[in-house]
Amino acid sequence: PDFFINKAKQKLAQENYQGALSDLTKAGYIKQNNLDIMMLKAKALNLMGNYKAAAVKYTACIKLAKSRYSSKLPDLYVQNAEVKKNLKDYEGALEDYKEAKELFMKKNNFAGYKKVLASIKETQNTISTQPKDPASNNSNSIKAYMNIAVNAFRNGDYKKTIYFTTKAIEITSDNPKIYEIR
Repeated sequence: PDFFINKAKQKLAQENYQGALSDLTKAGYIKQNNLDIMMLKAKALNLMGNYKAAAVKYTACIKLAKSRYSSKLPDLYVQNAEVKKNLKDYEGALEDYKEAKELFMKKNNFAGYKKVLASIKETQNTISTQPKDPASNNSNSIKAYMNIAVNAFRNGDYKKTIYFTTKAIEITSDNPKIYEIR
């Protein structure tokens, strides 16, 4: 598999992510459950912007690393956290960063620990600056969407009116008053 792994690394450096994945798949046929191959696949998927597939692959890497390659675990958690941030799963990213922080501390890797602390702080800041979605609380979300829609209608913003009434309909389609405004 080393031949295909080396080819894949070259292709990653050349930003030929699809070619790298092809070579890594060939390497995986030769040597199954190889953490290095899996990690490179996850990296290629992440660089391609296929964050969901990268998150799945990193999760599989973490599972494998827990049983075989514990020295790579902290970095895997960091990489998985970065992918989760790309998916806007900030809470999931925080969990992975915290896991990495603990592992770096156990290994006395203070540089890694310090870097993860900065990432945790950055992610917490991102969470605190995210606008709150009215749908996060279903009991009030219909009312919130409808208030926005009514105000938009009064201001002549009909696109916004339709958008927010549609959001309310997505939550509950059995309220005839919503359709009257729309």
